[in-house]
Amino acid sequence: MTNSSGAGRLTTGALILAGGAVLAAAVFGAFFYQARTTRDTVQVVGAATQRFTSDIVKWRLMLARQVDAAVLGEGYAQLRDDVARVRRQLAEAGLPDSAISVQPVSANAMYSQTGTITSYQVVQGIVVISSDVAGIERWAFDPGALLEGGVVLQGSQLEYFYSGLDSLKHEL
Repeated sequence: MTNSSGAGRLTTGALILAGGAVLAAAVFGAFFYQARTTRDTVQVVGAATQRFTSDIVKWRLMLARQVDAAVLGEGYAQLRDDVARVRRQLAEAGLPDSAISVQPVSANAMYSQTGTITSYQVVQGIVVISSDVAGIERWAFDPGALLEGGVVLQGSQLEYFYSGLDSLKHEL
């Protein structure tokens, strides 16, 4: 004697499983097709180059002072004077105050071989953003005038930008 109701349940389960697989394939196919169709877009394939001249420069400079551990406050005061001197010189060169941004100060401990703090290096950054690329380059490549009175330039970095990049991309 065979049990026909068990076979019927198996066939019904297989039909449901097969129907689910077909439905899943149809949904996936519809999403795949829709993702590949263009919707009011322009597709460009290829490459193009064009030379341009940067019209904005960002100059990051780091000023530093090394002071004895016992007089850390004096180091902060010296660095504050250094930053004020550099800001004043940049303003005298024609840079507006809005182009100059002063970053927070930090103090890095210097240790002896025995592990005690002997001194601190007090560091503060200044960021200048300007459209006077040539003028900023002159200062960055020859910072001697900025470094009067013991100012130590620990780092200097130039970054160049182009304000018309969107229209240039459109032209290309």
